[in-house]
Amino acid sequence: MFNKLFAEFIDIIEWTDKDNQTLVHRFERYNNEIKNGAQLVVRPGQLAVLVSEGQLGDTYQPGTHRLTTSNMPITTTLSSWKYGFESPFKVEVYFFSTRIFSNLKWGTATPVIKRDAELGVVRLRARGQFSIQVIGTPSKLLTDFVGTKPNFTMDDIFDYLRSNVVMAFADMVASDNISLYDLATKYQDYTIKLQELAQELFGKTGFGVPLLTIDAITVPEEVEALIDKRSGMGIMGQPNFITFQAGLSMTDGQGGNSLAADAVGLGMGLNLANQVMAGQTRAASAPGAMPPPLPQTGEPFYWAAGQTQNGPNSMAELTALIQNQTIKADTLVWQKGMAAWTPASQVPALSHLFGQTPPPIPA
Repeated sequence: MFNKLFAEFIDIIEWTDKDNQTLVHRFERYNNEIKNGAQLVVRPGQLAVLVSEGQLGDTYQPGTHRLTTSNMPITTTLSSWKYGFESPFKVEVYFFSTRIFSNLKWGTATPVIKRDAELGVVRLRARGQFSIQVIGTPSKLLTDFVGTKPNFTMDDIFDYLRSNVVMAFADMVASDNISLYDLATKYQDYTIKLQELAQELFGKTGFGVPLLTIDAITVPEEVEALIDKRSGMGIMGQPNFITFQAGLSMTDGQGGNSLAADAVGLGMGLNLANQVMAGQTRAASAPGAMPPPLPQTGEPFYWAAGQTQNGPNSMAELTALIQNQTIKADTLVWQKGMAAWTPASQVPALSHLFGQTPPPIPA
């Protein structure tokens, strides 16, 4: 009885957010009864929505509003108050906090797959912060999330919001063509694109995304080492790849794989590699440093195996044939300039080769 009387005499409807975590608050009245002409106070950073019999009615911006049929056109139509109404009347009042909820953390619980033209499939992790704000007429938020809850807080929807940011990040990296080697220089582009994708997702539920940041994008340690080495080519003045690899090999075991941690050792290795290659170049170009051309071996030889002519063979090839006894001392050979076929042992250019062949092993 006391609640009923209290409701009939109080005609001010207002809400003060005490914990700064409430997104939506339903104003509690006895039996949802509100006086005709009651004062609705909507503070800065708030939005009020009337709900009549489960249907969304009028929306009120910050200010003080007197609830009568003249300024409740939608609610009046929904409730069929054609000729006015008698106090009290039944309607629900929902207050929405339109302030910016900031410093909300997001991060990938599991790695996100990215395809890189040079490194192949790589697993990425990312983390950052974002802010949200209720925008427009949040009918979708009220019907899909709040329902009949008297208080709807950030804790009730945070996991949903964070998963949407992660989903947007995964879609973004899956479709872009940015190389991992250039990733550090593309954070701003990534941030802008991610905010656009997140806004597209959140806009469907009545939220805006005033701010979104990417604090870090990380890769596995082995991929990070490759990126370090690749970026070292720019740090050391972009030497050619062979010299760079030579410098890296000369620093192995002298400070680990991290280029940043071993810059001095790498610099020494690259300098030494440059000196070695420069020395080889100078030696190759110095007068008299190149060996003389090989002596000419003369005309090739032909040789007979029975009635079959073989060849022509160079002197080196003929020597190998004599050593494996394919050509023997009495094998006929011929060379341009010779008058006739002659046993190999009687040709001056070949005779000395037969003296090097060991005799047969005695029985």
